[in-house]
Amino acid sequence: GIRMPILIVGGTLSDEQKQYLEGGSWNFHLVGGTSVVTESVENELKAYGTIADRTYGKDRYLTSKAMAERFIGETHEAVLAYGANFPDGLCGGPLACTMGAPIILSGSTPVTNAAGIQYTTGMNITSGLVVGGSALIDDQTVRTTFSMRESDEIMIYEQ
Repeated sequence: GIRMPILIVGGTLSDEQKQYLEGGSWNFHLVGGTSVVTESVENELKAYGTIADRTYGKDRYLTSKAMAERFIGETHEAVLAYGANFPDGLCGGPLACTMGAPIILSGSTPVTNAAGIQYTTGMNITSGLVVGGSALIDDQTVRTTFSMRESDEIMIYEQ
């Protein structure tokens, strides 16, 4: 998996972020287009290192697919997380890293996970974990994403 710190940025770097970056010679991978990570933030980051690249798609779902294609090699697993709010994706990231798997942001239905389904089908990924319950990502989306039959059981772990 990718073992890099992640900075969630706004319109400018915070004082805490600048302090964290101070003294390092960083190699930055920007995730998101210029409306997400602005050119202003990109220029601020250049004071602390090099901009290696910028990976993005038309939306967050295509961006997660682009990230998987860019950073994850051969794998047969993925972590599926609801993409309309950030906690599931943020929590699922370290899990995906330990698995050496991509995290794929998904909508609630197969139609809203078209990018993820295209990725998992193309990579022949037939197993993985889903962060969150069926109220956010329905069972049909899970089955379609992981090429499961209707009769295949989806294991549920909850506390």
